[in-house]
Amino acid sequence: MGALLVGFNILLAQFMPKEHALDLKFAYSPTEAYDSISNLEEKDRVQYGWAILFFDMPYLMAYACFFSGLLFRLKTNQRNLAIPFLVALFDFFENSAILHLLSIFPEEGKLTAILASISSTAKWILVIVLLILVFLGFFKVLLAKKNDLGSTIKAKI
Repeated sequence: MGALLVGFNILLAQFMPKEHALDLKFAYSPTEAYDSISNLEEKDRVQYGWAILFFDMPYLMAYACFFSGLLFRLKTNQRNLAIPFLVALFDFFENSAILHLLSIFPEEGKLTAILASISSTAKWILVIVLLILVFLGFFKVLLAKKNDLGSTIKAKI
């Protein structure tokens, strides 16, 4: 699964507009969203939409499954297993809104841009929470192994 995530990241890096991808922005206004899209040439807007549909949409399910499985293996609280799927849900809403904005361009969809921004911001906040949980889970596992090693050494003495 890790190789699949790396592959998706490589493809997304190749086909997403790096400076103007709304997916990578945080708390943007409708004007900023429109400016980002209007800074793209038509072929780049088409490629952006194509990358969302064929790479980013499947990617969101891959990372949700990967991180949920990782949290499960790290024995975190069962409620935490839903967080990667919440990230994916907000990513889905964000992608859908961006696809709509791309499809109606040059018309401005202010409400859609607001929804895209809210979804994007929620996604990135949850990604931070997810990364903290993964870090804490790894720390907990390492601490448990250290304690187990110490107990084994004491038992042999």
